[in-house]
Amino acid sequence: MENNFLISGLKRKDFLALDFLTAEELEEQHIKKQIVDRSPAFPCRITLREGAVGETIYLLNYQHLKKQSPYDAAGPIFVIAGTDEAALEINEIPAIIYNRFTSLRCYDSSGMMIEAYLYQPKTLTAKDICHILTNMNISFIHVHYAARGCYSARIDRV
Repeated sequence: MENNFLISGLKRKDFLALDFLTAEELEEQHIKKQIVDRSPAFPCRITLREGAVGETIYLLNYQHLKKQSPYDAAGPIFVIAGTDEAALEINEIPAIIYNRFTSLRCYDSSGMMIEAYLYQPKTLTAKDICHILTNMNISFIHVHYAARGCYSARIDRV
């Protein structure tokens, strides 16, 4: 049986309030607001694309794994202000993942990491992910940028 997958970014609705926070409120929450000054450099976790020069982007801490397990985790992410969510096809790997060093962290349903893989830029394929998902103990996969360790996206079997 072939395993298909869907890579998903974060939900826009979870970050709508950012556009309405004052500079003081952003600072109190340790959120940095900046203008993208070069690309590639600011991968958005909502759109799953690079921030374009001139766009407003936020850098904030985000809890990406909430399973009450030893692997619960949070870390820095970028989100582009006022943007739409990624709309990827089944088995599609977005360029911001394909073009970077990535790690795939595979978790069971209780949030325990049971496998992990590293990929050089431009080497991760849909076939690789489908093969990983043949392990039926894997409930979901988190993609991280290997160099800085930041969360990128989630992969689910479909």
